[in-house]
Amino acid sequence: MSAASFDPQVQQIATVYARGFLQAVTKELPDSGAIEAAVEELEVLAGAVFAKQPQLVERLSGTRISLVEKVGLLQRILGGRVSGVVLRFLGVVCQHGRFSLIESIAERTRVLFNQSSGVVPVTIISAVELPADVESRVTENLVRALGKKIELTKSVQPDLLGGLQVRVGDTVFDGSVQGRLERVRRTAFERAAERIRAEFDRFVSVQ
Repeated sequence: MSAASFDPQVQQIATVYARGFLQAVTKELPDSGAIEAAVEELEVLAGAVFAKQPQLVERLSGTRISLVEKVGLLQRILGGRVSGVVLRFLGVVCQHGRFSLIESIAERTRVLFNQSSGVVPVTIISAVELPADVESRVTENLVRALGKKIELTKSVQPDLLGGLQVRVGDTVFDGSVQGRLERVRRTAFERAAERIRAEFDRFVSVQ
């Protein structure tokens, strides 16, 4: 997720454009498979093309060239390579001066599409790359437990101390050693705080 996605105002604006895109593709495309392909196309463009071309995004976002030139630039770069509905949407984003938010818009589009399709986003975080059989078992167990399709994202964080963290939507299930140690530390701190409060209460009552 891009850093801008954590800004509530950016989220709100990106959600407006994401809804607009989904409405456009729903009207124009024949079925859910084609709609999902358009969502993925926007996602790939934002993450694999525009995210790696900051100068291009700057030109499409700024005021140094006209809207006609921006649309022409998009047409030269992407014409014949992406679907018409996606290309037209990118032109609309340019027209309203929001191209700097294209990554956030693509992210919100995926989130909204998944919500409407009953797909649950799941992120598995591990210290090392999971073997294929382990990943398969974890995925099967999650699908069974949730009773829904999932969109799986994997993240390797070498500083994670053993085990797994699984993020389902906004909920994190922490099965790592690091997480267990943190829970032990937090519990010990809470018990110590309770003892301090009890001692303070006794002191006050004696006075």
